[in-house]
Amino acid sequence: MIDNCTFENNSAIYNHGIPGDGAALYVDGYTARSTALYIMNSTFYNNNGSSSPGSAAVSASQCNCIGIIDSTFENNLGIALFIKLTLGDCENSGLPYPPLFNLSAIAGNEDIYLNQYMQDTILGGSTSVDIRNTTFKGNVDSTFLQGVDTEAVATAVKGGAGLSIQSTQRIMLVDLHFDDNKAWQGGALLLDSCFAAAIWSSTFTNNLATQGGGAIASVNNLHLGGLFVGNTSATNNTALTGGALYGADQASITIGNGTVFNGNEASTDGGAVACLQCASLTFQDQVPCK
Repeated sequence: MIDNCTFENNSAIYNHGIPGDGAALYVDGYTARSTALYIMNSTFYNNNGSSSPGSAAVSASQCNCIGIIDSTFENNLGIALFIKLTLGDCENSGLPYPPLFNLSAIAGNEDIYLNQYMQDTILGGSTSVDIRNTTFKGNVDSTFLQGVDTEAVATAVKGGAGLSIQSTQRIMLVDLHFDDNKAWQGGALLLDSCFAAAIWSSTFTNNLATQGGGAIASVNNLHLGGLFVGNTSATNNTALTGGALYGADQASITIGNGTVFNGNEASTDGGAVACLQCASLTFQDQVPCK
């Protein structure tokens, strides 16, 4: 458990000739996946994880549960927070911080769409990652700086300067704020090969992607639980395709509950939303796309 800590101006360079990862914090549960990571009331500022494509200020892989609340990730080089292969059952984790992994605080509202999504995809299995009331600001991923045309970045995590989540079971993202992040795709947030994710009551402002999804990119979902975006605003985000949101490779995306897309811009297709070879794209509750 990390509570009320500050990680500032740290870097990870090389480990036995391999570019380092986790400039501020590196956690790997290995195949046992018995590690639980909880971060509360903490700040990660100006850490340098950009020595290799896909490197991160905070890197957490193969954990059982990850819970983060009331924290800030700001001005980091490389992905601010990278999460991979987190597949645990966290409903009864024993965490002495009630908001985390307490789905009733969200599903208990009267909204039919969110309740149905929670019932079908989240409550059908336990949450693995729960991040709440956290800010991601001014982070720049190395794939934005270097591009992805070289062999060195061909297999790297491609995007999500604020938050990048890969191959993870069930994800809750609540009351998050993403501002001025820059990446190759998913300027603020990348969800890659995840089973199910819900974004609720969050804001995405002035984020930039050189390819798809100025704010959010959701890819490689393969007809799984998909992505739900509710009660969320995406404003003045910019990308080549999908100014605010980009979905591809069998992504399933549902947008509703007062979500607003305003002033987003794409250089080519989908000023607000672009979905390429998606399994489904659903708008509910008259989502404004201005």
